[in-house]
Amino acid sequence: GAMLKFGIYEQMKVFIKRTLKRDVSPKEHFAAGMTAGCFSSAIMTPLDVVKTRLMTGSVRPSFPLVAMVEIAQKEGVAALWSGFMPRLVWSATFFAVGMSAYELALTTVLQVTEGAPDNLQNGGRALGKLDPRKIPDLIQRVYTPDVERHILQTR
Repeated sequence: GAMLKFGIYEQMKVFIKRTLKRDVSPKEHFAAGMTAGCFSSAIMTPLDVVKTRLMTGSVRPSFPLVAMVEIAQKEGVAALWSGFMPRLVWSATFFAVGMSAYELALTTVLQVTEGAPDNLQNGGRALGKLDPRKIPDLIQRVYTPDVERHILQTR
């Protein structure tokens, strides 16, 4: 499922970038993550249903495609998408938030890293050129007083 999500997410970013002829915005990263989560949920739910039924013994052990056909014949095709809505909400939401946070963190690190794009294009490591004097600025950008208050309140 994860490979599918990441593949769809990357293709969504390429599509957005080519269509709009500019870099992908944070809202578009979120939308691409949400879309990837939705599509992967729709594709993976039947396989998870089969896996769960095989593990619980409610279908006889067989090749997964045979188990899918057996479930569809006994309970109807809709049974293969049992639990789809909760999975859709969870997967789409968490993948969208996760990818948005990742892209924001990556952008922030690259902004405080000297020469990062050149270094990355040449196969180097961007953080190898991180100026140690810029680390406090990086921490301040990410670790705001609001984040600190939230962490202290949840303890």
